[in-house]
Amino acid sequence: MQGHNNVSVLDGGLWQWIKDGYEVATGEFDEEIKAGDFEANKKNSLHVIFHEMMEIVKSQSCQIVDTRAAEHFHGKTPEPTTSMFLP
Repeated sequence: MQGHNNVSVLDGGLWQWIKDGYEVATGEFDEEIKAGDFEANKKNSLHVIFHEMMEIVKSQSCQIVDTRAAEHFHGKTPEPTTSMFLP
C-alpha cells in the first residue's frame, strides 16, 4: 500500500530522533540508489476547506496536526507553498 497510508510524522523531526539516540545513516552508501516506486495519490477526504476547518475547531471533533516549521507557524517567514496559489 502506498501514499498517505504509508507515511508517519516524526514528533520533533530528525533532530529529536537523533537526540533520543536513534540510529541515522551517514556517509556514503555502498549500494546504488535506485528510484523508488512511490505514487502520490491525492485523497480528497483528507483535505478540508476553511469553513470545514473552523467547524472542526469549534466542535473539537478531530485532532488537528500542524506540521509547519515554527517560523512559518508564527508568521516569521512566508509559507513556501503560498506562491503556488498567488497570481
